[in-house]
Amino acid sequence: MKLGEQEAIKSTRFQIVCHGCGSLSIKMPSLPECANSMIQCGKCGGERGTLAELQHLARRGMANFEF
Repeated sequence: MKLGEQEAIKSTRFQIVCHGCGSLSIKMPSLPECANSMIQCGKCGGERGTLAELQHLARRGMANFEF
């Protein structure tokens, strides 16, 4: 992961639950070109975060999540 991507992850957090509609579903871009590709809510289409943020969340392991 590049330095710019690490700084972006520290400054923002991926929304596990959509703040707009409360959905857990996500919509991935058909061909994610880079780590900064936006992930959208599967229900309302709102922006939930970047692919890099989602990957970082997945790599954190068995951490506790606050909803």
